[in-house]
Amino acid sequence: MITLDIETRSLDPEHPEYALQPWRVREGLAEISCVGIHDGDEKKPYLVDKFGLTMQEGGFGQANKPIPKSSIVCCWNTIFDCSFLYATDWPIQDYKWIDAKLLCKWVENTNDDSVSYSLVNCAKRWLPGWDMLDVFVKLKENEQPQTQDKYWQARCKLDVEATRLIALSALIKLTPQQKKSAMIEAANIAPNSMAWVNGLNTNPKYYDEPIPQISREMAEIECRLGVSNAYYKNTEACYGGKGWTPSKILRSPKQLGDLLYEKWKLPCTVYTNTDAPSTAKAALTYLADEEENVLEILAWRSLNTRLTKFCQSPGKARKYLSSSVLHPEPKIFSTYTGRYTYGSKCDKKWPIAMALHQMPRGKEVRRMVEAPEDKILVEFDASGQEARLLAELGNVETMLRLFQEGKKFHAVTGAAIAGLNYDNFMKLYKEGSDAVAGPEGFYYCGKYVNLSNQYRVGAKKSRIIARVQYGLKKDILTIKTWQQAYHRTHPGVKQYWDWAIKQAKLNGYAETLAGRRCAITEWGGDMTWKSESTAINFPIQGSGGDMKNLGIATLAREYPDVVFAYDLHDGLFYWLPREASSKELMLDMRETLNNLDYKDAWSWSPRIPLPWDVAVGVHWGEMREL
Repeated sequence: MITLDIETRSLDPEHPEYALQPWRVREGLAEISCVGIHDGDEKKPYLVDKFGLTMQEGGFGQANKPIPKSSIVCCWNTIFDCSFLYATDWPIQDYKWIDAKLLCKWVENTNDDSVSYSLVNCAKRWLPGWDMLDVFVKLKENEQPQTQDKYWQARCKLDVEATRLIALSALIKLTPQQKKSAMIEAANIAPNSMAWVNGLNTNPKYYDEPIPQISREMAEIECRLGVSNAYYKNTEACYGGKGWTPSKILRSPKQLGDLLYEKWKLPCTVYTNTDAPSTAKAALTYLADEEENVLEILAWRSLNTRLTKFCQSPGKARKYLSSSVLHPEPKIFSTYTGRYTYGSKCDKKWPIAMALHQMPRGKEVRRMVEAPEDKILVEFDASGQEARLLAELGNVETMLRLFQEGKKFHAVTGAAIAGLNYDNFMKLYKEGSDAVAGPEGFYYCGKYVNLSNQYRVGAKKSRIIARVQYGLKKDILTIKTWQQAYHRTHPGVKQYWDWAIKQAKLNGYAETLAGRRCAITEWGGDMTWKSESTAINFPIQGSGGDMKNLGIATLAREYPDVVFAYDLHDGLFYWLPREASSKELMLDMRETLNNLDYKDAWSWSPRIPLPWDVAVGVHWGEMREL
């Protein structure tokens, strides 16, 4: 194992942050300043400046000591190092990469968001006996300007040594299955690094186009809130001659708290860390049962997120980058389930993209992502991924049977809540019956019921999901009736919940099919519901993340020339050439995904098909299935 660390610098004095943006290398605005290497032969790492780092047929490194292409190269936050090397025209796909930070997460994974995985904090936890620990910590905490070469060279060497020691310690703690799965995950590093540098092509026309409709819907909610509350009626500015609750009230936690708890006199059951009445989403979930208008506030917030994150943010990024090619920063194993997230800002300050992993449904926003002139966008979507994994992990016989028989999962549930048998339901669906196949028909309602109830959720929260995420305005009695129909149809789901909780309590962790674990140690008091929910959700959602990693790794190996674009939940996106032969290629890629070798990767064989759908288009929001 070769351990590597790079230091970078901006070539524009007015923009020191360019040192953190790998695509700036191609613009001539950033560069690698030095490289630290530990090749295992020496007791200590050595430094190579950018001019002494040479490319040879056998690999890269010093002219007399190249790093072979067969090497496993380990870094800390490897995507950063890989991205800069790729932007400097290094063939990163020729090497096997691993990330010591990700290895730490494989060992320490927890749903506690307060755990830090910075190199200095992990060194404190993992290397208490390291003779250079105090020097390392002091150096990291006393960061110097980029121009202080001696500081960055010393830091680079210590970064390499700390990374190597932590990686070796973590590898010892992993089971053989976890090592295999961690390497599969690590095979995602190179495709993601290339995608970060290449960027995401967008069409600025569609940044602003949804704004009038979103703004109108928000104003209508503000109007309804004002009319329905006597305190605000005729006392605030008017919208269309009606009472109005100004948006500044809904945006401000303090003013919203005043509205909810002082003016509307709603009972407060959730408080902030400073003991102030909470206006967070969890608090509003409870309040929604007391006051119908809280659902309106939640819907307003959802619209506001679309407005700020997915209409305004891309515009700010385009202005900062001077380009409509945005650069969402990929973060592997960013959530405790192993899912990806994408950073929208560089170092939490400079806008470079939008929060891609939070992109809402609907073509109005998504179509801003547009293929370059010579490309098409292809999506491979794991069909009913979490439901199929629930059927497998929970041994839910009714679900296993319907997937084995090739029935539509949402139609089965839609028929149950509609009081129809499956065959009659499908007949109406194919005929285009509005009650069944319409925008709010029973098929769509069945989809909502499936996706919101496969994990444990109460009727109150489920009603909010229906209203805010699916646009279904249903009363609490309807929601309860639908939940009962779901569990009558699939009684094995609750049995799985009980089993998953018992297993997690027994083991001290929940586990995915690939061996990824999440420690669960607190089961009493306020932590009971959260811990039990993690025990239920993690094996399914985490296995879905592992399935995505296996898919990306397999496609990167089998189709090395295909360009990875990004991922979203259970979907993988690629850029393919805009030519007739690409259709055959994408169908071949789907066939590869349909036949992923789970037995070799996870020592597990599915009992039901785990198929992938494929869709293609020029805009993300306007894809057609093949």
